[in-house]
Amino acid sequence: MSSIYDKCKQLLYLQRHIDITSLIHNHANYEMNEIATYYKKTHWLFYKTFASKHGFMHIGLSEDGTYRKNQGYELYHLQVINQFVTDTNAKRVLEIGCGQCANLKYLAALNPDIQFYGIDLAPKLSGIRKRNNITVFTDDFHEISSIKDNSIDLAFAIETICYSLHKRDVVTAVQRKLKAGGTFLIFDIFLGSTKDRLSDVDKVYLAILENSYCLSPLEPCTSFLHYAEESGFILQQSSCLTDLAIPYLKEIESRMMRHLKYGGIFLRLMLSLWPWAVVRSMPPGMLMRQMVEDGYLQYHLYCLRSPSTASCIKDDGSSEVEPK
Repeated sequence: MSSIYDKCKQLLYLQRHIDITSLIHNHANYEMNEIATYYKKTHWLFYKTFASKHGFMHIGLSEDGTYRKNQGYELYHLQVINQFVTDTNAKRVLEIGCGQCANLKYLAALNPDIQFYGIDLAPKLSGIRKRNNITVFTDDFHEISSIKDNSIDLAFAIETICYSLHKRDVVTAVQRKLKAGGTFLIFDIFLGSTKDRLSDVDKVYLAILENSYCLSPLEPCTSFLHYAEESGFILQQSSCLTDLAIPYLKEIESRMMRHLKYGGIFLRLMLSLWPWAVVRSMPPGMLMRQMVEDGYLQYHLYCLRSPSTASCIKDDGSSEVEPK
């Protein structure tokens, strides 16, 4: 764990290149239109430069504790999801927040006889509306109005729920779309403890992360599980994958350090020409590894199951069994 002095030194170093002051105090970035704008502007520049060159927009996970170039660490999530597709004999699969559709394209190629659906605020980024066994809709994940109720066998969300201010509405909406006994897989980041237990400098780190990536204020995983339980889900599996994320985060941090240290005139030109939505994505790449190693930022996989008996979700989050 780095000292407060080391963390402050890191912030001052970042401030030399990027105006992080505005990131610390700007708390409006998680509006829906802001999230869509963020992803439109960041994909080709930020992610292609620093992260995946194959269109995957999530944290890579390494089981052996190392990072080696071009090893496809972003595929860990998809291999887990594909195994669930096989094990549950799913025929209709829905991705919540499909973005560039890189995840759907990968899974659809492995499973040509399965129908895959995706919803996103700006799915036109993917270049497909309906292609082979993939159908994509413009939709809000708090409602999912484009998908019929009780029609989906398996739903998944990779680093998507963290953008919602109303997470119970999201899980309730997914619950409605799943068939009885359906599966909902979530890979996402959560707080390891409540914010009031963080030091002042750690709160600054967290504010930069949330506002740079347009996240809603992060919550402990226990809060999310409470929302899921209220919505009628049954927790089937819980896995903390934090250690698996560290090698990837170290690599991203190293890449950004090299850009800032040796960029020179090119770096200054790049920062002046790139949209602010892209530039502001850089600071968290240099801070997340420390946040994860300190334990107050965690990465989890949750497998939730919809009850085998059809139920009706009330507005207050409770459920009652529908009469047969």
